[in-house]
Amino acid sequence: MADGLGAFCGVLVILIACGVSAITAQACGGTLTNSTGYIESPGYPSRIYSGISCTWEINAPPRNGIAMTILDLDTGSTDELIFHELNWDLLCASGCEWEIYQRSLQSEGLQPNHTHWSAANEFEIQFFTYRYARGRGFQVYYRFVSSETCTDPGTPVNGAFVPDFPFNGVYPAGETVNYTCNEGYHPREGADIILLCQSRPDGTRARWDTYQDPRDLCRADCGGNLTSPIGVITSPGQYPDYFEIPADCTWHIQAPAGFNVLMEF
Repeated sequence: MADGLGAFCGVLVILIACGVSAITAQACGGTLTNSTGYIESPGYPSRIYSGISCTWEINAPPRNGIAMTILDLDTGSTDELIFHELNWDLLCASGCEWEIYQRSLQSEGLQPNHTHWSAANEFEIQFFTYRYARGRGFQVYYRFVSSETCTDPGTPVNGAFVPDFPFNGVYPAGETVNYTCNEGYHPREGADIILLCQSRPDGTRARWDTYQDPRDLCRADCGGNLTSPIGVITSPGQYPDYFEIPADCTWHIQAPAGFNVLMEF
């Protein structure tokens, strides 16, 4: 009996030690100062549970920003992954202080590996689960980025920008970007087609001197002479969202001798 009891207690001690090790490996919150790292929900990628309340604070050196890429998000509809700008009242107006992500990136209308950029060198990520918690949780990769850089300004619909090869995902201060529109499209009236990445004296992240939504930059031409071997003709404006009125457009398509023109609708 004594030997049996001793063996049983030895097994019990081993199980407790393993349990402590697993919990420590999945820290719920803390202060992060390494230049790169991963933040994960407790137990990731195992199923999350109700009652999780974690806060991570990321502190980068001065004149640095933080790029946080959501590699995976799978939670219930009430669970909350919160990205919170510390000292937001000194950086921007009300409404920029936090962003809440729920369920999945697809349900949020976001592309895979969505990246959130901080405005300054301190940031906070919080994760809360409630009664109907479900899913794997989340995984975020973060890295420090010099504040002397601008984020990708975005590609126009029916257009492009040059250069289109950012250094490590960012553009250094002083870099310019030129927007161009595809054949059959033109920049909308009053749009800025040259952007300059400008550093800021207060140490916050550099910004483009003028910024506009690139999706609304290139407008379809109202008529013209077309000589390219292939192309697309659309109603003037921002097809398919809307067309400009009044419109009286004529397109002339000219093919080389011996060729016909095929048009598909």
